[in-house]
Amino acid sequence: MNLFYLIGGILSIFLSGAHTFWGKKFIFTDVKKSNLSEVTKVGFHISWHQTAMVLLISGLALILIAFFDSIVVIDILALFITILIIGNFLVFIIISTIKHRELLVQSIPQMFFFTLMIFLIFLGIIF
Repeated sequence: MNLFYLIGGILSIFLSGAHTFWGKKFIFTDVKKSNLSEVTKVGFHISWHQTAMVLLISGLALILIAFFDSIVVIDILALFITILIIGNFLVFIIISTIKHRELLVQSIPQMFFFTLMIFLIFLGIIF
């Protein structure tokens, strides 16, 4: 069993739930009250939940491959998941830096866990 994949997968599922519930509590309330068009509000909800779904599916895949012997296919899948997560992470950092820097400071705990998850997956690929 690859403990790094397992812990990274559990962390990814945790982040999926945290992302969903944090958004509902702190973000969606403001979005609902805003003067944004309904289409924009829906688009926001869609993209928000797409991120949660990517985290959930990635976490489940990591947990699944944690129980297989380390073969090339598993390492490629883990690398794909890592690239997907890094891409989402970079989009968040770039857009937040350009449009709302305070969001970066507010998201330091989340960024820590994303960085930890990426690190664990890389360890799983190496070992």
